[in-house]
Amino acid sequence: MPETPTIEAEATTEENASEFVTGSAARVAVLQQLVEGPAAPDEIAAERSVSAASARDAAAELRDRELTELLVTDDERVYGLTAKGERTLFFLETEGKV
Repeated sequence: MPETPTIEAEATTEENASEFVTGSAARVAVLQQLVEGPAAPDEIAAERSVSAASARDAAAELRDRELTELLVTDDERVYGLTAKGERTLFFLETEGKV
């Protein structure tokens, strides 16, 4: 029978994710913007002083780590924050890393 994840194991996951996020100013910017609500990379770029290409790449990288999710795929890509992304950003803020 698999073990139930503990709070300690969950914290380790957030710590690992936070190391990935803080490796790029664009990834930090994307998470900080998405906490306010879903947004397209162009919107994130305009609000957070990163290039649109950086915001696009960062959102996709964060999606690969399940920190963001793609909400709209037709005309433009709109990303939202996942629960894991919210927990990771909270961890970064409480640890004073952002």
